[in-house]
Amino acid sequence: MTSDSKLVSSEKVVLLSGVSKCFNHIPALEDVDLWLDRGEILGYVGPNGAGKTTTIRLIAGLLKPTKGTVQVFMTDPWPETSPARTRFAFLPEVPHPYDDLTVYNNLLLFAKIHRLDDPHGRISKLLQQFDIAHLAHRLAGTLSKGMRQRLLLARLFVHDPELLLLDEPTSGLDPRQQQFVRELLREFARNGGAVLLSSHNLHEIEEICDRVIFIARGRICSEGKPADLLKRLEGCKLRIVPSESEKVDDLRNALLSIPIVHFAIPRDGYVEVLLKERNMPDDLSSRLQHDGIRVRSIEVEQCNLTDYYQLRIGE
Repeated sequence: MTSDSKLVSSEKVVLLSGVSKCFNHIPALEDVDLWLDRGEILGYVGPNGAGKTTTIRLIAGLLKPTKGTVQVFMTDPWPETSPARTRFAFLPEVPHPYDDLTVYNNLLLFAKIHRLDDPHGRISKLLQQFDIAHLAHRLAGTLSKGMRQRLLLARLFVHDPELLLLDEPTSGLDPRQQQFVRELLREFARNGGAVLLSSHNLHEIEEICDRVIFIARGRICSEGKPADLLKRLEGCKLRIVPSESEKVDDLRNALLSIPIVHFAIPRDGYVEVLLKERNMPDDLSSRLQHDGIRVRSIEVEQCNLTDYYQLRIGE
């Protein structure tokens, strides 16, 4: 995104007000309010079928709301002639390049669609930025998954968008490729761009997002900065190591019989426990011992957004 952004400081990049969307009279979204500012990365999190993709498609102008208003750069994105459509880029969950075109021609096609004045100069810059210049004349269908994703991301930036709508952009990528995408999004936001990021990777959401919205069954159920959400969390996470004579699975089963235990996950040599209460009960060790389970140690660990999701969404 260029420094002479077309955005003005007072406008919301994305603004949804009371938006509902039904398919065959079945609600997919109900009374959703959502906003996104420039320079912001907004995480959008929820279980499958919660309405995340429907929301993104509404913002992209691919669907029309049943009720409420959707504005992108203060205009309706629905008409094909909407000026908003030239200012954002959309990466769906299962994107595909044109496999029978070369990497270069994939980018050239989109440059022509957006009627760039200097398409070849722009493409040359993107090939270098995304480290795919050596693949310029390879057919897209012959690329590895990581290189295909780099091509698709480069394609997003052909027309220098101000808003990115991303549905699981790092799904299936190795850690190095995932980190590349995260750094790319951080740089985009630092330069004034706005990002709506839908992802099941809560570690990624917590790492790079300024705000997070949780949605379930078509309704927004919580919203805030990651640190603020965790401060409000009424829960406690523990790492419990059994004594040498005890089995991890036996410890887990004993923990699950305690009402305040939300979940207990066996790990390598310990059990990860999430309680429904903020403080660990003083008698937890003795309660386990009463059930015939001896433990070596109990440590309190810091909760993260995955724990928040488990306690507040629970799907």
